[in-house]
Amino acid sequence: MSSWPSTRPPCAWSSGSPDLVRVEMEVGSLVAVLLLAECYQRAGRGQEAIGLVQELVEADPTPALVLSLCDLYREAGEWDEVVALGAGVQNTDDVTLQVRLMQAEALVEQGMPDAALVAFRECLRSKKRDPELLKAARYGRGRLLVKLGKRSQGLKDLAQIYAEDQTYLDVAELAKGEA
Repeated sequence: MSSWPSTRPPCAWSSGSPDLVRVEMEVGSLVAVLLLAECYQRAGRGQEAIGLVQELVEADPTPALVLSLCDLYREAGEWDEVVALGAGVQNTDDVTLQVRLMQAEALVEQGMPDAALVAFRECLRSKKRDPELLKAARYGRGRLLVKLGKRSQGLKDLAQIYAEDQTYLDVAELAKGEA
């Protein structure tokens, strides 16, 4: 139960200096734990952040929490954990697509290119996703295909990105075959 009067906004921002931002909002236990995890992460206490979010995911494995945990694992370079957490996740929306993208990246990092290609293909299955996420999936698949010696297939993906956005990462060099 909120102790705020109904006339007070649910969230208020103020800043007295460029280095300080004050946020007032209703905080439930989930928000409090996620804020604490963020503080741990920023303080260089990544394992403690991971532990907190792991407990949340074990209690309620919603896609947003799974994505948050995947991101923490990714930052820590815990690729096995990213792969395991992404196993069984279906590309049903932008959040689950991001989980699958992180899983594909982890599979590449683990030296499992065939599994990574399957994950990238799953990422690209639905065109009803955020265009930037689809671009990231196409870029990852294109880079991997080129790396695997499947140059023409990879360049097809990279050229498609280049046609849409010549400034995307290093796609200009890759699409021209320079990198």
